[in-house]
Amino acid sequence: MTIRLLKFDVVHPADYLRRKQVERPDLEDMPLAEYRDWLIGLRSNYSDFYTHWLNEAGGWVAEEFFLNDDLFLQKVAREVFGATAAARRHAAWVGRRLGRRSWQEVVVAAYIDRFRPDAVFARSNPIPSRFWYERDALAISRLSARLPWEWHPDHFDLLFTDDPTFRAFFEMHGVPTLINRQGIDPRIPGELNPRSHRFDAVFVGGLGTRNFSRRTRFLAELADRTRIDLWGYWWDETGPASSIESYPSLASRFHGPTSGLEMYQLFRDADIVLNDYVDLDEQTGIGYNQRMFEAMGAGGFLLTREAANLAKDFPADIFVTFDGLEDCLDKIAYFQRNERERDEIARAGQRHVLEHFNFRDIALDFGEKVRNALDRRSDPHGG
Repeated sequence: MTIRLLKFDVVHPADYLRRKQVERPDLEDMPLAEYRDWLIGLRSNYSDFYTHWLNEAGGWVAEEFFLNDDLFLQKVAREVFGATAAARRHAAWVGRRLGRRSWQEVVVAAYIDRFRPDAVFARSNPIPSRFWYERDALAISRLSARLPWEWHPDHFDLLFTDDPTFRAFFEMHGVPTLINRQGIDPRIPGELNPRSHRFDAVFVGGLGTRNFSRRTRFLAELADRTRIDLWGYWWDETGPASSIESYPSLASRFHGPTSGLEMYQLFRDADIVLNDYVDLDEQTGIGYNQRMFEAMGAGGFLLTREAANLAKDFPADIFVTFDGLEDCLDKIAYFQRNERERDEIARAGQRHVLEHFNFRDIALDFGEKVRNALDRRSDPHGG
């Protein structure tokens, strides 16, 4: 049985996507399929790390849909409704008649009807979750950070997470929830340029008061006392803001958004890749995020905050941990002086991640679980 799956995701952060689009004035005229391939080729967020390997395995027709890109939505709308402005207005009118809240949802719903998926995988969730609940397909989502806006687990048939705390919470709602690991796509190292020293220490990630309060304060103190270059986005409690200027040391070393291959290249080119966790992880005591696998998979030396789970989940020689500001400063200074030891750890980290946390295996495991869920849906009594 061939399974048709539509995966809904975003290029993150949005400011990075806008910058890349400005660099390519020919994008407007690209056909949808070619433009989708260009978005995938950025390798931002989760790119086609699920759909590529499912399609490679056979028995799947899996496709990417990018929810946060107006140009992508315009190209989809032209395919589904036609090229005229009147067709777009008609789509919006239909959306209002059906009680949907946005043109985005109208376009997505029309494309779902055209694609006729057996499963929809909302890996990122900028659309209210009741939208997925209204579809005929198996509704799947994945979460490893705080719950999104207008999102409820009851709106999904199957949930994935890498956080055991989330799994317990979702299953309290009676929603089947499975562990889905983080990792690195094994194609990434071959898409990077040979390593060269460009930065002493780098950090990539969200900053601000929403999700990131503790690590923002920590990085500000660190930037006061050592040389570190930072990329990412600022997110306060009311949305993106420019208040990073209230942390002069951060602002002076902050280079704006990065993502995808550009980010992976930064990790390869830096002596040290510093990692810290979102505020939720401080509450759960679990240190585990996608950045760890991105940094190690790209061949970077990872220095990450100590957490209770790390010793049991990972070998001791694939990264280094720090416990507090002074310990972090000491280890940055030590590993800047000891290049050979640093490179040995980085190589061991890359080998381990590519062997045990690669997206080929992660995607195939995900696919098997989705197939099982579809089988149970079609025959709920098992016979």
